[in-house]
Formats: sequence, C-alpha cells, structure tokens
Amino acid sequence: MVGLVRRTAWGSSEPLPARQWRTTGHTLADAWDLYRRHPLPFLGIGGRVALISAGASLAAQLAAAPSGDDRRPRRHPDIALGRLPLVAVLLMTVYSQAATVASLAELDAGRRVGPLRAYRLALRRTWPLLGAGLLWLAAVLLPLVVVVLAPLSLVAFVAFVRYVPAVQIEGARGLGALRRSAHLLRHQVVKTVLVLLLAATLIALVGGLLGSIVILVAQAPFVVVNLIPGVVQALLAPFTSLMVGLIYYAGLARDDRVNEQPDGAAAPGAEDRTSIG
Repeated sequence: MVGLVRRTAWGSSEPLPARQWRTTGHTLADAWDLYRRHPLPFLGIGGRVALISAGASLAAQLAAAPSGDDRRPRRHPDIALGRLPLVAVLLMTVYSQAATVASLAELDAGRRVGPLRAYRLALRRTWPLLGAGLLWLAAVLLPLVVVVLAPLSLVAFVAFVRYVPAVQIEGARGLGALRRSAHLLRHQVVKTVLVLLLAATLIALVGGLLGSIVILVAQAPFVVVNLIPGVVQALLAPFTSLMVGLIYYAGLARDDRVNEQPDGAAAPGAEDRTSIG
C-alpha cells in the first residue's frame, strides 16, 4: 500500500467539471478541494448523520446495559429495539451518500446547493436507492455464509460500491445500478481499493486520536468516548462519498473517450504510466 501511495500522482487538478479522468491522488485532492470550497452542504450533510449516529450509539449502549437481573433472558421486543439504531444509521448513511453525490452534480451544473436541498434530491430516489442497496447488501453478505466464498464478499463490496452514484446521477435501478457500478470499475480497480483504504485509515486515525484526547484531557466517561468513532465517520462520510462520486465521473469520462476514439487507439490514461488509477 505504501508503494502505491508513493507512486501515485498527488497534485490537485481543477475539480470541476466532475466528468474528467483522474489519478488516485487527483481524486483525493479534488475531493478535498470541493469540501474546502463548499463546506456548507457537505458539513450539513455530515452533521445530520453525526447527530443520528451519536443518538443511535447512545441508544445501543443503553439497550446493552445490564438490568437488575442479568440472568433474566432478554425479550424479543428488547432485541428488536436494540437493532433499530443500526438500521437508522445504515439508512442515513445511504441517504448521506446520495445527498453528497446530488450536491456534486448540482455544483457541477453551476447551481448552488445546501444540505436540505441535497437531501430532498436524495429522497426523490428513495425506492431505487433502497432496492439497489438491499441487492448490494445481499451480494456482500451472502458469500459470508460459506467460508470458501468469503473473498467474493470483498469483490462484491468493491465492484458495487458505486451503486449510489449510479442511482442518483443516471437514474439506474436494481440490478442495473450494480451492473453500472461494476462496468465503470473495470479500469479503476486499484484506484477504488486504494481510495477506500485511505478513507478507512483516515477515519480510524482521526477517531482514535480524538478519543485519546478526550480520555486524557477531558477525562470523559467511556459512554461519551464510544460516541466519537461514529461521529467522526459521519462527519468524514461526505468526503468519502465525494471521492466515490469523482471515481464514478472518471469512469463516465473514460467511456466517453473510448466511444470517441477509433478502434485500436490508446486507452485514456495510457500516456501516464507512472500514475496509479
């Protein structure tokens, strides 16, 4: 991973128009540039997820707290209520991704956008998002039932991770959204994996650092400390979604260039052999 990071190009390009080919480094730089130039929609999107994540985490901790008699079996309604916060966070995560991609599309079209308008645009795609999301979840979880097929879970996660842009940008539905995501992944496998790894590493480092500071400086109780990773992930979720959205647009740009070129012409990006993605 360190070798890939060193080999990729990290210079910033102009983030808009979004539909352009990018290296891995340009994807990260452009996503940060967009986040920095337009903080209102993305902080607003992440802030709403952070509030729900903190509330869900607190509710889960309270539901898991032992009652007066630990030997008493938990009732089915209690178990179901304990799952509700997780469902709420998952739904809000999907909507935040869609809202971020919608914001990116609006900015790319030269229109101003705020978090409320972004979420309204995402809500218009509710059923396609939920349908494709359930199919994506099944594709990721079902291989885990058989140990030998477990690696296919990772393949499905990476191949179909861009189903949200497919739904939000192109109006794809169901299996069509998953197929569209996999199609645009063909020439961006390393880029997608590296971006996801870097995003996960950033979230883990920031969450761990803030948690340590809160424990050492503020001496906050563990109930509060346990909220920090979820809040950090929620606040950084728009940044991750921006990177995924830019990768999606890069795939569209590559398809455009391939369709415009005669057979046998060099593929886009072939002139830059030293860049990853």
